[in-house]
Order: sequence, then C-alpha cells, then structure tokens
Amino acid sequence: MPQISIDAIYGPELVEFWAQKYKEVKKEVEELKKSVADARADKLSSENAEVLSLVRSIRDGADEAASSLRKLQDAEKENIELTARLAKVEAERTTLSQQVNLAFAQAAALASEADQHRRNVLATLFPAVAYADVPAEPTSFVFADSQRVIEQLATELPNERLYFLPRPPACLPLRVPACGQAGYWFYPHHIPSEDVKFHLVVEGRPGEWSYLGLYMSAPFPGAEMKLSEWMNMDEQTKMAHCARIASISAGLAADQSPSFPDQLAIKRRYELGEWRVPCFTLQCVGFSKLLYQRLHRAACTELENQSGVGSPGTTHPSTLQIEMYCGPGVSTGAGSGKRQRTSGTTHGRDRSTPAEDSEQGERKKKKLHTIPYVPKVEPR
Repeated sequence: MPQISIDAIYGPELVEFWAQKYKEVKKEVEELKKSVADARADKLSSENAEVLSLVRSIRDGADEAASSLRKLQDAEKENIELTARLAKVEAERTTLSQQVNLAFAQAAALASEADQHRRNVLATLFPAVAYADVPAEPTSFVFADSQRVIEQLATELPNERLYFLPRPPACLPLRVPACGQAGYWFYPHHIPSEDVKFHLVVEGRPGEWSYLGLYMSAPFPGAEMKLSEWMNMDEQTKMAHCARIASISAGLAADQSPSFPDQLAIKRRYELGEWRVPCFTLQCVGFSKLLYQRLHRAACTELENQSGVGSPGTTHPSTLQIEMYCGPGVSTGAGSGKRQRTSGTTHGRDRSTPAEDSEQGERKKKKLHTIPYVPKVEPR
C-alpha cells in the first residue's frame, strides 16, 4: 500500500481547512434541520387547520342536525296537536252542520205549514171557481223585449189594468197554485186598492211570463211572512227587499240608493223578528181570453223576430221596473198611446184615483217607491 507523505509544514493549514469545512457542514446541517423543522411545522399547521376546519364543520353539522331534530320533534308534536284539534273541529263542524241542516229543515217545515195555513184560509175566503176561458194547459210566453211587449199591450188594451210582476229577487215571492185560482203575495211594489181589478202576469223563469188571470188584492191580516219563510229566501232577494224598505223609509227618489249600513239595519230587524213582511190576498175574479191570445200572439211575433237568437233566459234577463200599466180610460184621460204609472201605497191603500189628474195627483205619481212604509210589528 502506498503511503502519502505529509509535510509537517502544511499541518496547520490542513487543520484550519478541515475546521472550516466542519463549520460549514455543521452550519448547513443546522440550516437543513431548521428548514425541515419549518416545513414540518408548516405542514403540521396546515393539517391542523384542516383538521380544525373539519372538526368545526362536524360540530356545526351536529348542531344543525340537533336543531333540525328538535324542530322535527316540535313539528311532530304540533302535528299531533293540530290533528287532534282538527278532529275536534271537524266533529264540531259536523255537529253544527247537522244543527244548521236541522234548523233549515225545521224552517222549511214551518214555512210549508205557514203556506198551507194561508191556503186553508184562502180556501175559506175564496172558494175555488172554474173559468171557461182558462186553457187546459196554460202556456208560458217568452219575451225577448218584455218592456216593448208591455207597452204595446197597454196601448192595445187601454181600458185594462196590467200588472207585470218580475221574478225574485226583483220582487218577493208570489203564491198562486194555478191560473184562475186565488193566492197571495208579499208586499208588492204597487199595492192596488181593494176594489181595483187588474190582470196579473208573472215571470216564472227569466224571460218567461205567465198570465194568471184577473185579480183583486187586499191586506191579509195575520198572514205576515214568518221568520222561517224569511230564512228560506235567498240573500239577493232579502237584500233587494231591504234596499227597497230602506229607500222608502228614508224618502229617497227612485234613482237614489240607500246606504249599505241602512240596508243591513233593516235586514237585522227582519232576522230578529222585529219586523214582518205584510201579506196580501189575491182573489181571482176572472180570466181574459183576449189578453191571453194577445200575449200568445206577441210571443209568436217575438219568436219570429228573434229567430236565431239564444234563449231569452240567458240573453235578455228581466229588468222591469215594477209598475201598473193602465189605459187612459181608467186613470188619467191622456192619449191612448201613453202608459201611466200609479203611485206606491202604504198599508194596502191605493192612491190611483181619477183625482190624480190634478197637479197634486201628478206630483204624487212621480213619487213611486218613495212613500214611507213601516212593516207591521207583531207582539212578542
């Protein structure tokens, strides 16, 4: 093995050289250790942050799950309570519905009894009569333009009083079992005097009119509309009547409408039984075959003129103002081409007399529907 000779002269330099190398290596090692430690610290910090974030998300999820669970439990509890309340309310509703149905059934039965009682009284007052002119099967006349037909009839029959009564809610119900028979009606818009005869034409379905006969009307004491009968009427008819009474009580003109609170106040009086709608008899004293034929002819003419037009019941609803039409020979002596309107009355007293030809009578005739009227109050 070869040997390297070392000169002693280079000894100190070698020692210093390797000492310097040692220091550099040691410093490098320390720097590496520090960088490794820093890298580990950074990595640990990042991992710790991720773990901390994960822990926080898990904790938030657990809190949210716990909150949702509590809400679910509360909702289930509330659902159980609401189900129980709903079952209770449904049972109460069923009970109340049965009570309401029973009340309406009883009201209908009482109304039927009241109607039958009036019919029995009428049978005693006006025994049944048979008129030869009454057709075996009376016909309903369809008028597309009711107003024009009425004015034409008033002109063609100047010496006859014609009373056209629209169906509810324009008017209160009328009860006549058949053409040419006696019946009754509730507080008509125009109340004829007891000695006045008039031809009664009523509207059954919209646009369809039936001639009942020649009638006389008078107050029907003790036959006022019962509360049960009032309950069986539809709300529209009730409110129309209450508006009429409120307008009459306030003395409003025909083109003015009463306030809604006034109508409700009137309606409340009827519903509490404080007021009752008066009733009037309808005694049949004849039947005009001529008027029946004129109505039939007018209906045929209307049918020819309205060929291809839909049903009058849907396209031409009746909007007649309640009037009594009469020719000049009966009331005023005016031209035969004009129709005259008699004034409204109270308590069954007719104000249509020949004296109305005077200026004072003309002023009265302009006050249709404005004469105050207070319904009869029965003792309780």
